[in-house]
Amino acid sequence: MIYKVFGVNHYINLLNNNFLDLKGYKKVILFIPDEFFEYNDEFTSFSKNSNISYEAITLSDWPTFFFFNVLNSCLATKLYIPQNSIEKKFLVLVNRTSSREYRSILMDEFARFGILSNSFYSWLNPSNYSFKYFDNKQACLDTELTIEYGFDTSVYKSINVPLIPAKFVSKVEWNLVLETIRYDGTWRSFNFVSEKSVNAIYSKKPFLIFGVPGANKFLKDMGFDIFDDLIDYDFDNEHSLEIRIQKFVKEVIKINNLSNIDFSDRCHKNFKRIFEIVKNKLKNPNSTVDKHFLDLFDEYLKYQNMNNLIKQLWSRRD
Repeated sequence: MIYKVFGVNHYINLLNNNFLDLKGYKKVILFIPDEFFEYNDEFTSFSKNSNISYEAITLSDWPTFFFFNVLNSCLATKLYIPQNSIEKKFLVLVNRTSSREYRSILMDEFARFGILSNSFYSWLNPSNYSFKYFDNKQACLDTELTIEYGFDTSVYKSINVPLIPAKFVSKVEWNLVLETIRYDGTWRSFNFVSEKSVNAIYSKKPFLIFGVPGANKFLKDMGFDIFDDLIDYDFDNEHSLEIRIQKFVKEVIKINNLSNIDFSDRCHKNFKRIFEIVKNKLKNPNSTVDKHFLDLFDEYLKYQNMNNLIKQLWSRRD
C-alpha cells in the first residue's frame, strides 16, 4: 500500500505507536494545523521508533478535515438520532484519553457543582489525577462505544466510526465538548476542531466547547451559531489554563440553571452548515480545499473500504 491518511489535531496521537498502525504503508499524509509544522524534530523522533521514515510523513494543513470525514462516516453508517424527551441537561463524552489532566480537572469541577448528576457521560480511561469530587470509575454510554474500544483504549481501531451514542444524545439538551488540546505552559493556538466538535454539531444539539483559545471563534467564523446570546465566550480568549477552566465551568453552571429552551431551528441550521462546508469544499472561511486533498481523501476511504458518499454533494447544484 502506498499511503495512509490521518486527520489529527494533537501531535501526541502521532508519537504514541499504539495509536498508529503503519505496517505496509510507504507514505503517511497527516492533515494538521499550520502551527504543528514546527514539531519536525518530534516527528523525526517518532519515525525512528516506527517502521516508516520521517521523509515519508507529509504534513498538510486542512482545518476542516473532520467535517468531511465525520459527515461521510455518518452517511455511510446511516446514523439516525431519534427524537426523545429530554432527561438530562448535558452529554459529556470522554472516550479515548480521559487521563489528560485538563479533562480530569474539568470532570472534577463538573462533579463538584452537580453538572454530572444532570448529565449522561462516558469516561473510558480512569485517570491518576487526585480527584476530590469525581468518582473516577470507567463509564460507557452505549454499545457502539463498547464494541469500538471494548474498554481497551490502547488500540485505536478506527477513525471512521462516528462516536455518537444516539439514544443518549437524543435525551439531552446540550453537548459539552472537551476537545483535544496541547498545553505545556504555552498554547498552540490554531483554527482546527476534531470529530468531537463535529459530532456535537451533527447531533443537532446546542454545544459548548472547551478547546484551545479561539476554537469557538473558528466555528463562528465558519458560519456556525455558537449560542453567544446565552454564553459569555470570554473564556475562549483566556490563555491561563486555570482561569480558562474557571470561566468555562461558570458558563456550564449558568446553562445548567437555564430552563429548557427550544433550539431545534438553530441546531438544524448548524447541521445544514456541515453539509454546506463539505459541499462547497471549504477549508476555512476564505479558501477551499485543494483538489489534491480531495483525491487523497477518496483514496483513504477506499483503503478503509468505505464509499465516498460526499462526492454526491460535490456534484449537486441545489
